[in-house]
Amino acid sequence: MAQEKAQSTRVFLGRVSSIEERTDRDFPYKRVSFVATETFKGTPTRDVQLTTGMGDGDCGYFFETGQEYVVYAYGKEDELVAGYCSLTGSPSDPRSGLEELRDGS
Repeated sequence: MAQEKAQSTRVFLGRVSSIEERTDRDFPYKRVSFVATETFKGTPTRDVQLTTGMGDGDCGYFFETGQEYVVYAYGKEDELVAGYCSLTGSPSDPRSGLEELRDGS
């Protein structure tokens, strides 16, 4: 978990407020908006937007509107990306590392 956090641009706990499917240059993706409730890395910001793939072998995460997630996001602050191939996941999943993040690890 510490290595994943170190490699991430932003790590936060947040609830999905909206998901929008888009296509850019024939490449489909999802634009996901969050309301962040806790920030573990990066500048604390209430509203966070990122992109993820569609989930067809592109590590896209199947976020659901209204659900809460621990998110490990990569890339530039204005072009964050998150996906299934990281520790991003439900706060109740020990793999997401929420307890360690809260302990300051």
